[in-house]
Amino acid sequence: MSIKHYTDPELLEINTLENAIYMAMQNPSAYIDSETGTSDEQAFLIQMKNVTEQSGKKVFLVVHIRQMHHIEMLLGYENSRRLLAEVGHYLTALCGKFCVFRNAEDTFTILLDEGKEEHIKGQIKKRFEQDFHVSGNSISLNEVMITLHYPRDFCSLAEYRALYGYLLEAAQNSGKQIFFEVDEAVKKDYYRRNKVEQAVDRAITENRFEVYYQPVYSTEKNDFVTLEALSRLHHPELGWIAPDVFIQIAEKNHMIEQITDLQFKRVCMFINEHRDLMKKLFNIKVNLSSLDLMRSDCSSHFIRMMDDMDIHHDWIQFEITETVATEYNAGLGMVIDGFMAAGVRLCLDDFGSGYANLNTVMRLPFSAIKIDRTLLFDICNDKKRAMFYQSIVETFRRMGYSIVSEGVETEEEMSLLSSWGVDMIQGYYFSRPLPVDELLKLLNM
Repeated sequence: MSIKHYTDPELLEINTLENAIYMAMQNPSAYIDSETGTSDEQAFLIQMKNVTEQSGKKVFLVVHIRQMHHIEMLLGYENSRRLLAEVGHYLTALCGKFCVFRNAEDTFTILLDEGKEEHIKGQIKKRFEQDFHVSGNSISLNEVMITLHYPRDFCSLAEYRALYGYLLEAAQNSGKQIFFEVDEAVKKDYYRRNKVEQAVDRAITENRFEVYYQPVYSTEKNDFVTLEALSRLHHPELGWIAPDVFIQIAEKNHMIEQITDLQFKRVCMFINEHRDLMKKLFNIKVNLSSLDLMRSDCSSHFIRMMDDMDIHHDWIQFEITETVATEYNAGLGMVIDGFMAAGVRLCLDDFGSGYANLNTVMRLPFSAIKIDRTLLFDICNDKKRAMFYQSIVETFRRMGYSIVSEGVETEEEMSLLSSWGVDMIQGYYFSRPLPVDELLKLLNM
């Protein structure tokens, strides 16, 4: 019997008996992932078809290694491959070669008969509580383990991928070890998420997003001197959808650029309708996502929009998050150069929320630094936290940056930050984000 090589669509059409004979007897190494020694994605497609054609109950354990990008930056490419190989070899030794599949660079799926999962989960948990050792480096891995039951939780490959993809997103900002079982609460949240995705898609088509503005207070002028434009979305059934939720969905589905364009046009229209406001304000701050900045024509695109609506370039200040600035590349450099040449200023957003350092700040020509709200925590009671925050402010001020403190909620925080020389304060102490009519009342316009 000659060995066959199939493309993905063909794999799904092969009958179950031939799958088993082909994989187990004819050429068992044909569908092995070369880096980890586990079965590969094509083998997974074959086995998934087998499972959905049978009546037996199966359990899928998804093991996801978080932060592989940062592990690669720490260890280098070759050592990060060795780390993944060690993980793959461990899972294969525990469960068997044809039970472990590598679905993505950092994700493995283990296929088990129902009833065996608790023992395997316990063994994996114990192993991941210990460090992995690669080329003299000890690495502690943050993993997510998801348990999915067939056919209780899903009935098709598409449902499987959508469900575990949703759970992986939910685990992004959680602790070191996360274990998910699909219960009624998870299903409820998952179906709501699907509704939100549909709502985001429809809101883009029908331009339903709103722009709210949060005023920023100057400690020198004792008045509001700039605004941050923020996207808001209200759904007739779901109510207000949290910005973090719809922005994450839009970025995942590559729709964020459309939202940015729609919102930026509204900001320009708002400025044109209230041009006298710009005699009072330095600028209006607008957030750009990483996908916005990846557009090769990003700077010329937004400058053209400003020019078409007769908006002075210095009336807009684009905010770039710490994460984007940390991952500087030549393409981003060209975009920034385009903004600088046109007189558009930049603000580094969320400093202190992740991995940025002074090298990150100095690499790009920011005129303002916005310090993330997380660094405010307990600064009025904890002297060490207060000293740390104050040192950041003093360092940036000596370097010539304007400092914005974000997330200020109390008079005590306000007084402390003012005494340290913070230029601008943003937070609920002064105002939450407001719709246009409420904003104009606050600004006496």
